[in-house]
Amino acid sequence: MERAPPPSGRWMTPSELGEYTFCPRAWWYGRQAGQRGRSEAFDHGLQIQAELQAVHLEPPAHREFPWGALAALCLVLVGGFVLWTFWW
Repeated sequence: MERAPPPSGRWMTPSELGEYTFCPRAWWYGRQAGQRGRSEAFDHGLQIQAELQAVHLEPPAHREFPWGALAALCLVLVGGFVLWTFWW
């Protein structure tokens, strides 16, 4: 036996029922979004989001190890050891 579709012309999915239970207004806005056309502000928001996502997904700049600082630290440590050993 086949059931008649609801008056709206389509069945509600379980996720839609959950959304309606949580917030009926959000459910209503979600149904209205499919009926509206895309606005200029929406397209601008999509463009900004794409730019931010491109920057975020870009790999970080390669940073080299500070060999000069390591060499200076070694010189200070060796010099301090030599002074401490032979000075006293």
